[in-house]
Amino acid sequence: GKAIATVERAPLDTTKKNILFIGDSMLERLSPRIAAYAEENEHQMNTVIWYGSSTEVWATSGRVKECIQKYRPDYIIISLGGNELFVNDIIARRTKYVKQIVAEFADIPYVWIGPPNWKKDTGINKMIQSVVPKGNFYLSYTPDQHYERAKDGAHPTPASAAKWADRICKWIVEESNNPIVLNLPQKARAYCHTETFSMTDNEVKAKPKAEPAPK
Repeated sequence: GKAIATVERAPLDTTKKNILFIGDSMLERLSPRIAAYAEENEHQMNTVIWYGSSTEVWATSGRVKECIQKYRPDYIIISLGGNELFVNDIIARRTKYVKQIVAEFADIPYVWIGPPNWKKDTGINKMIQSVVPKGNFYLSYTPDQHYERAKDGAHPTPASAAKWADRICKWIVEESNNPIVLNLPQKARAYCHTETFSMTDNEVKAKPKAEPAPK
């Protein structure tokens, strides 16, 4: 089989972090719970939600670099892939985008959260795993993880997303390559500075003369 990339696990970093959380719409429900962990443990956190986004648009838009320059993080969490569960030939077509995103993180420690599949995917999880080292990738789609879904059948409910966030934070501390202090928060959720983009905003920026999309 194909070798999974591995790197040496760092010791627990007890310093206060400036966390940047980027990705797709899954962040809407993950972020408030992870922000509670940040607040409890005196980390700073900024969230950038790009609705409908994919590895392709994050890699080709320059937005990763923009976010890093703007927020100057020393720890990055990315949750991306939920809009790419059913892309044909994804491994052949999009592996380069995962490589590009990770290259833009440079030497900033990061964790990539895989999508909480509601159906079997065409290779998104395998694709991320082929690039991202084992202790930097949290696989959200395993038989022992259960999600209650919102009406759209895809996004976990707020309560289910909070449990998902708890599992991720526990994994960061206990198993990830770059453990930081994430003690269980007293509060259920917290607010952090959040910036949002949609795919239509992006098209409008790229083609200023385009007609606005009908509401």
